[in-house]
Amino acid sequence: MSVAAQLARIKAARPDILLAFATGSPFPTMMRAINDAGLDVPVYTSGGNLIPGLLKQFTPILPKNLFFNGSRGLIPDPTAAGRMKKPQDDYFAALKKEGVPSDYSLLGVWDPGMIVVDALRKVGPDASAAQIHEYLTHLKGWVGIQGTYDFTGGNQRGISADANAIFRWNSGTLEIEQVAPPPGRRRR
Repeated sequence: MSVAAQLARIKAARPDILLAFATGSPFPTMMRAINDAGLDVPVYTSGGNLIPGLLKQFTPILPKNLFFNGSRGLIPDPTAAGRMKKPQDDYFAALKKEGVPSDYSLLGVWDPGMIVVDALRKVGPDASAAQIHEYLTHLKGWVGIQGTYDFTGGNQRGISADANAIFRWNSGTLEIEQVAPPPGRRRR
């Protein structure tokens, strides 16, 4: 599969940025085509690609300015303090113990998994789905690695937009960097 013709048209339009949301096997196909087309603009893509092993493997063909949507907690936050510090310390310690780097797939399941564990501890290990649902609809102020959860608003999402972040792949250090909100900005 090739997207060369489409990228030639995009390059001819002289864009300031390219939004390229593809995950899985289409991601490196798209990155190779961007590289082959010589399109030298910042590329913004899905946080589903925030997997260090994948990014390291494809660094030679990745744009020099590659940005991702994502959630706070993906990388250690040096300003995490108070109630936010312990969940983050626990998460990164567990990953370090297993020799696994943080990535978006792990980040996305950590807090929900820990919320279920908390629910089972409070409601009991034999809790019904209805009992866990009842627990969740009243859960407010639960602090995880992405932020403070509040399920009382009725949207069933739990986490606010404060958890959002933008990341960049640093092809020099082969690491993910948080660029927004800027590192050092305190979070709740």
